[in-house]
Amino acid sequence: AKVALGYYGTRYQSTLNPYYGQFANMGGQAYVAAANSFTVNQQYLLTYDDTFAGVHNVDLMAGYEIFNYQTSSLSGTKTKLFNPDMAELSNAILDPNNSSSTSYYSTQGFLAQAKYDYDNKYYVSASYRRDASSRFAPQNRWGNFWSVGAAWDIKSESFMDAADQINLLKLKLSYGAQGNDDLGSGFYPYADQYTLSNNNGEFAATLSYKGNEDITWETSYNLNGGVDFSFFDERLNGTVEGYWRRTEDMLYYKPVSPSLGYSTLPVNIGSVSNAGIEIELDGDVVKTRNVTWNIYVNLAYNKNKVLKLDESLKGQWINGSYIYREGEAMQQFYIREYAGVNPENGASLWYMDQEKVQEDAEGNPMKDEKGNPIIMKDADGNPVMEKVTTEDYTKATRYAQGDLLPKVYGGFGTTLNAYGFDLSVACSYQLGGKLYDNTYASLMHNGRSGGTN
Repeated sequence: AKVALGYYGTRYQSTLNPYYGQFANMGGQAYVAAANSFTVNQQYLLTYDDTFAGVHNVDLMAGYEIFNYQTSSLSGTKTKLFNPDMAELSNAILDPNNSSSTSYYSTQGFLAQAKYDYDNKYYVSASYRRDASSRFAPQNRWGNFWSVGAAWDIKSESFMDAADQINLLKLKLSYGAQGNDDLGSGFYPYADQYTLSNNNGEFAATLSYKGNEDITWETSYNLNGGVDFSFFDERLNGTVEGYWRRTEDMLYYKPVSPSLGYSTLPVNIGSVSNAGIEIELDGDVVKTRNVTWNIYVNLAYNKNKVLKLDESLKGQWINGSYIYREGEAMQQFYIREYAGVNPENGASLWYMDQEKVQEDAEGNPMKDEKGNPIIMKDADGNPVMEKVTTEDYTKATRYAQGDLLPKVYGGFGTTLNAYGFDLSVACSYQLGGKLYDNTYASLMHNGRSGGTN
């Protein structure tokens, strides 16, 4: 059994002077605040391991965990200070204003794990967890998570005895599910929460947080496979791994119309996938008693895609300068597109979508009997759009700009150890990818001729 306790406490005091500034006419202000948090983490485990017939190794574990967290805060202000150098509420006499809050968060879970290997050559493992979180409503509180894995130490096989140049060669594969209950803020995202105030001596309640009883665990399904190797008396070492991850029921605060009385709603917004490969290599170019010179390099490739969004979003979600579409990359800018400079007056041009007008044989716009332009329609009866340019930035159309992620990214470097001294150089790189330089854009254009650069 293990029990871990944690405590964190702060106290803050300040005064705002009565001599000048916005609080001078109030005689100054005293502010006092205190906050503390307390955690208790309990873990109870049963373990068993043994070896049978000298080659069968078994390791079993079962347990129960519970985590409790409590955070409290208290603050207050008063104006008209008696002593301007004393930051205490009892040193002031007017306009008392105080508040306090206490929040609780708890998780508990049951877990089990089994490991087996045969003669340190073939490895298999499995684990299972059932966890509950107080962030969710009682009917959605529990989640089930698990994993299975296997590995093969090829170097331990008898047919590798003659391969003296190979020091390590191991294959590994795993698949499992992990849970996440954190939305980034709030301890009770499933519940509507209100702020109480005084209305002529009676209670008045105002909605301060809109909850959602339907939210539940975010779950990531991970498939990993790879090979570890080491050659030439461990002079060359490396790992190659591939992965695929599908994250379902992603937790997110979905923006909604403020006319509803709130601007965000916690939801399980959809699912995404990530797939990629990671390679790590390092080698000793020089390895003597007094000098070791090592060079390393690593690279990573990742591709992601939005698989599904909440039905209310109808396959597309625009959030600020980003857009999320089913079947497309997750990281996409949704911004106006620069079209160059108008050679006649030097003004910037931007692309804009507009309805395409039918033209006659001579290329002139066609009009109906009322003199209105005749708009071209597609097979479904929708207007055909064409891409034109405009000098009016506000009329420009926003477009999805494609995947922002680099094609490859990683690092490389070297370390030299010689006669008790060491020198190292570390570098990072990326190939491809897209960035938006907001600083440059603000310098070049802010509504004034010539910008502010």
